[in-house]
Amino acid sequence: MTSRERILAVLEHHLPDKIPWMPLATRTFFLSLSDYRKKFHSDKNWRAISRYLIPEELKYRVDTYHKLGADFMDWLPFAYTIRRQKVKEKETRSKDKVRREYQTPLGNLIQEFNVSNLSSGAWCNKLLIKSKGDFKIFEYILKDAVYEINDEDVKKRANVIGKKGVAFWHAPSAPIQHLLIGGELGVEGTILALYDSKSLLEHLMDVMDEKNQKLCKILSGSSGEIFLSGNVIGTGMVSPEIFQRYILPYIKKYAQILHQRDKIVIGHASGEPIKNLLTYINETGIDALHGISLSGDVNVSEMRQAWDGRVVIIGGLDVHFLATAKPEKIESRVKSIIDEVMPEGNFIFGTADDIAYGTPL
Repeated sequence: MTSRERILAVLEHHLPDKIPWMPLATRTFFLSLSDYRKKFHSDKNWRAISRYLIPEELKYRVDTYHKLGADFMDWLPFAYTIRRQKVKEKETRSKDKVRREYQTPLGNLIQEFNVSNLSSGAWCNKLLIKSKGDFKIFEYILKDAVYEINDEDVKKRANVIGKKGVAFWHAPSAPIQHLLIGGELGVEGTILALYDSKSLLEHLMDVMDEKNQKLCKILSGSSGEIFLSGNVIGTGMVSPEIFQRYILPYIKKYAQILHQRDKIVIGHASGEPIKNLLTYINETGIDALHGISLSGDVNVSEMRQAWDGRVVIIGGLDVHFLATAKPEKIESRVKSIIDEVMPEGNFIFGTADDIAYGTPL
């Protein structure tokens, strides 16, 4: 089997010729390789998961995976473009900061990110929504956007990857998940809004959901095969109650739309605890959960029992362990995981999250 065939076989619940090895390595890791940094480091590519990934950069990553005996996977940029009608969007970079401004007839919103020049890690230090009045402006920005499919780009990138792996294309997550990690409200702002401005927040989520459903219908018409929705699935930021009410119904809805055109839909756990969400994860209808820690709060047998073999397990090694442990300890841990998952299928060996900067090849 080729890498692509192997991964798709597991995601479609068939037995592969061997367990795929599909770690998550984004720009954060690759920038620790001197040759990569020399060729591709620039201010334009400021985020670890970059919307500006050029074909030459993608080919370098694919070839590196292949040399290591790994099956390539990356979260590739959007299979669509956003056309602004009345809103003007400006993005500027100065030293270690990125400033993004949205100019609208109702007023302007600004967010800022601190950026690590070393690893392209970015974190929002100035959230987009700072007051109740900003909700209305953000709603205007959402409604102003028109989504247009970019299938030529999807095909071009698929050709670069070829038989050596697959792409996970971006699809909408539940509105509250986006608000938590997208730099709009953040964790504290979102949780406080649930209590202090619940009606405003729920209205905004309704607007986001309407746009997300339209986007899912557009994406379902693309040639992309696998879509990543539901980022992040875990109890690191939200309680099981919040997940059941504000995340599960949306991911389920988006998965149903994409499934109508036979797309594969996966979620991302980001190494967070998932034990108290096992039943809910099964109800979302996703086909696989990526980024599971197998040294965390749940084991393989618990997941298989809760999911009845329907949800493929993708994960395994914690990235701190992979970056710091001696090779013989890693080998021992890999063997114990393989012993745990065999002889049943529905498993892709990977990492619990993005491989750390400087992890030895």
